[in-house]
Amino acid sequence: MKEEIISEVKDKINYLLRSFSIAGEIIIKKSGENIVANIMTAKPEILIGKNGQTLLAIQMVIRAMVSRNLGEGEILTVDVEGYRQKHSDRLQIRAREAAIKVMASGEPEHLQPMTSYERRLVHLALADFNDISADSEGEGLSRHIVIKSKK
Repeated sequence: MKEEIISEVKDKINYLLRSFSIAGEIIIKKSGENIVANIMTAKPEILIGKNGQTLLAIQMVIRAMVSRNLGEGEILTVDVEGYRQKHSDRLQIRAREAAIKVMASGEPEHLQPMTSYERRLVHLALADFNDISADSEGEGLSRHIVIKSKK
């Protein structure tokens, strides 16, 4: 792992934390081409924001600040207190519960609007359900998944 990029990511996140007057520790891990910077803080809700929107904005800013130094194919993810993983787990559980409900009732189930990444997680979570289909519907911010019975 390039120490320069780790140092730069930490510096940029620390700068941002100081701007918000928030104390925090940054733990950076690399797995293959993925670099994950997890911010540990006493005030995670400020950095996460409503539905993770502030966290998404922080990630975009940090990525823009260090992009020229990222290696080919390296992906930087910024997280706060493991929020992203917890959110992914909740989405997958919700998708499986909806699929089971559809199989029992035969009625389609509309999930809440999601980002393309979240919709991908749902599709992956439902890949083993042979009796249902999951299709994305809607446009823009209202794009969501509808789970239907194949029967």
